[in-house]
Amino acid sequence: MNKYILLFLLTVGIYACTNSDELSGNNKPVAVKFTAAGIVAQVTSTRASTPSQLAAGTTVRVLAYRRAGDLPDLSADAYVGENTYVVGADGGTLTSNTGTELYLSPGTYDFYAITPALTVIREAGVSVSVPNGTDYAASLTGNVTFTSSSPTVALAMLERKCAQLVLNVDRGATSVNSVAVDELTLTGIASAPITGALNADLTATTGNDGTITIPESGFKTGDNPWQASASVVVLPKSDVSFQLSIKVRFNGSSTQRTLGPVTVPAIAFEKGKQYTYTLQLYGDKIVLTLNSVDNSWDNPISWETDLGDVYDLSQAATANCYLVNTANQDYKFKATVMGNGATTPSSTCGTQIAPAIVPTALSPASAFVIWETGSKGDVIQDGSVTLISNGYVTFKTANNNTSGNALIGVKDAAGNVIWSWHIWKTTYAPSTDDASTYDTYINYAARSFKMMKYNLGATNIITWSGSATVPGNMGLIYQFGRKDPFVGATAWSSATRIATTNTSGYEWKDASNSTTAIAATSGIVSGFSGADASIEYVRRNPTHFIYCSSTTTYDWLNVTTYATQRDNLWGNPNTTTTAPNTAPGSKSIYDPCPPGWRVPRQDSFTQFTTTGTNTNAGNAFNISSSFSNGWTFYIAAAKSGNTSFFPVVGYRLSGSGALSYVGSYTDCWSSSSSVSGNIFAGNLNFSAELVYPLDFNYRAYGFLVRCAQE
Repeated sequence: MNKYILLFLLTVGIYACTNSDELSGNNKPVAVKFTAAGIVAQVTSTRASTPSQLAAGTTVRVLAYRRAGDLPDLSADAYVGENTYVVGADGGTLTSNTGTELYLSPGTYDFYAITPALTVIREAGVSVSVPNGTDYAASLTGNVTFTSSSPTVALAMLERKCAQLVLNVDRGATSVNSVAVDELTLTGIASAPITGALNADLTATTGNDGTITIPESGFKTGDNPWQASASVVVLPKSDVSFQLSIKVRFNGSSTQRTLGPVTVPAIAFEKGKQYTYTLQLYGDKIVLTLNSVDNSWDNPISWETDLGDVYDLSQAATANCYLVNTANQDYKFKATVMGNGATTPSSTCGTQIAPAIVPTALSPASAFVIWETGSKGDVIQDGSVTLISNGYVTFKTANNNTSGNALIGVKDAAGNVIWSWHIWKTTYAPSTDDASTYDTYINYAARSFKMMKYNLGATNIITWSGSATVPGNMGLIYQFGRKDPFVGATAWSSATRIATTNTSGYEWKDASNSTTAIAATSGIVSGFSGADASIEYVRRNPTHFIYCSSTTTYDWLNVTTYATQRDNLWGNPNTTTTAPNTAPGSKSIYDPCPPGWRVPRQDSFTQFTTTGTNTNAGNAFNISSSFSNGWTFYIAAAKSGNTSFFPVVGYRLSGSGALSYVGSYTDCWSSSSSVSGNIFAGNLNFSAELVYPLDFNYRAYGFLVRCAQE
């Protein structure tokens, strides 16, 4: 046991001695003490010379080398020893962290200090390996004459060898009232680690494939609930771009949204500099600003980028309906445009002069889900609907395989709904460029056109046939000239509406499930006159079915004469006294179909009979099979060729709004009024006993829509 104690004492006594040292007299080794001058402070985008104190508890490794020449030379100087120290509460006193001291004999030394006390690699040269996230600093205190009478060495100021990023998160829109950052990730930064010689600068890497992730705990909450900040130390990097992505939750929602990655323009990170970025979050994009006060950056660099994972539904064209085909996906659409944004010209039909329909820019103040099928969150993730300052609404689809429908609305500053959009969540993705997604019709007059395979809003498309058990899943119901849908029945021969979840104050008033629809005489807004009072009412109240028991117009518009009706609401008034209307017309701002599609012309269904006209004769039905909750019609030729199934899901009565004739009859609207001077609108009507491709009915009825290509 004693021989080990003796060996230990001998080891300590000779630890810092060279071969020429003697253990007696003035050459006796003395424990050296160190004080720290501080560390170069991080100042915005400048290399500062003003030091700050080291934080208490910071570790510092000090290495001593005996000078061999006039200048420091790690390859020639003699390594004497090293020790690790901890900074005291005063920020300057260093205390050994190993329980032992560094002993030196009198002589001339160079002292290399690094913080934090990283491991020094001495096998091939003398170097330090520095990872990302490490506030690495170093100094050389050179040509120090050490004596036993002056055993304290004041270390030179430490110089930072890395850069620092400060990331301030703020809102970009007043509709964002809180932001919770779950994670922020930087990619394409300097590869880590970088190895550098003692006190030498770290060489900026050219292989920028490093990643840093800042977790939720790395962010501090700002003065407001929509503000947060974090900082991270990064290795120097070359002048190339990098990527940033952030996972956040808006407005207290539990729904996490990933914004990015976005590409940050090229910039080099230099040692000792601080780069402050402000991230303004809008819900669908990030606006990044690089703040700087250095003369080399007189003007802050600012850029913005749309995020790749927020799909813009309105990019090609705006509409009142958007199809979404992907679960758990962020989407957005422009909420400042009414429908397709097109002006519908005025029309003259008999005694009626319908004014032009001229859209105006919308100024929404808030956005919300008006209703969705099923339970809350079944179609659109709860809390994901956000209005952003550039006039877009963003939302995220539910993370499920369920198809469904929803209605998103925006309100003005007064709290009135000013517009609404139907969201059709389905696996069906009709494209006029993909023949497998649509049917090609050739009507009785040989006009060829493209039509959707399913009714607008249909969710039961996998088993699209008469065997479907829920007719309400086979399409939504519309009043002529209105853009907002109503839902259908839960079962064949049922008058019960399928389940939806509605926002309070926007419950259904449709004569289903113990509700009462709204009379046309009540469905008006004061301050507006004639048809405009009704149009404004349904714009503000998209869940109200408007019935009319009048003996004059039977229209949902509160008008009493044909002259005051509006034949052009769906953009294709029949200005002749004969049917069908063969004019193409144009899609209006009230059309309920998605971009690229519209309510079909009046002559679209004439191939459904062998005569091209209405008939009760079964042998004139252009059908391919027997009746089974609907007909499968030939669509391009008599008794041969391609077919399409049309279910008999019933309709809503014009005089009450009640669901009726489910499993017996169905009607599909055309975009045309019946004929000039007539209060009716044109439609397809069929049952097991009749097929009327050129039928006409009261405009207050609620019928299906099968969209055709624009």
